Amino acid sequence: MSLLIIVLQCVYFFVDFSGKDIITNDMELAKFTKEIDSLKAIELEARKPKIFPFNPNFITDYKGATLGMSNQEIDRLLNFRKQDQWINSSKQFQEVTQVSDSLLKRISPYFKFQHGYQS
Repeated sequence: MSLLIIVLQCVYFFVDFSGKDIITNDMELAKFTKEIDSLKAIELEARKPKIFPFNPNFITDYKGATLGMSNQEIDRLLNFRKQDQWINSSKQFQEVTQVSDSLLKRISPYFKFQHGYQS
């Protein structure tokens, strides 16, 4: 009986029971893969947090992290604010926090200062 089971398992393991070989169209497959990749990119873009106008004087740890600021940059801003001083321009924001030019360029259009000006 055990010999029969072993023989049947060997047959099951070694014999190919699949029907025909699957024919693939590489061009169609590449096109489909490209479409899936573009849909994934659109989904990732839609998941990114949206940035709304904000006053940089009131950036929290969480808000700074979502904007791409490092902990040190956020701490510099918070220490500046603890001295009861206010950020009044994009240039001053960069001087205080020492953020990179690229990050400043990306987030400064959303700065909304109390007096309505920005440089």
